[in-house]
Amino acid sequence: MRTSKGALQPITTAIVWIHDHAEKANESSATLLGKKCRYFHILGYDGLGQKIDSALAKATDYRKIVLGQINGGWLNNHQISEGVIKAVEGDMKEFLVGD
Repeated sequence: MRTSKGALQPITTAIVWIHDHAEKANESSATLLGKKCRYFHILGYDGLGQKIDSALAKATDYRKIVLGQINGGWLNNHQISEGVIKAVEGDMKEFLVGD
């Protein structure tokens, strides 16, 4: 990302789904992308009650997408994709995919 940042047009929208074990990855990505980038952070169901990460919110135009469930089961790839697209197109600050 660091290499492409200077070679391409500014990144204005990022959809970011990084697992918890990569602790510094979100912060590093946010720093590289900057405040003008809409940063859609995808979280698992446990992110539902999670407060917005203040470091990410300061570094980017932060948005949160939480992957819920449908009828008590996991979302499939199509449902996840549809939900994420709906959140991005609707420019949602917080969005729950599913129930």
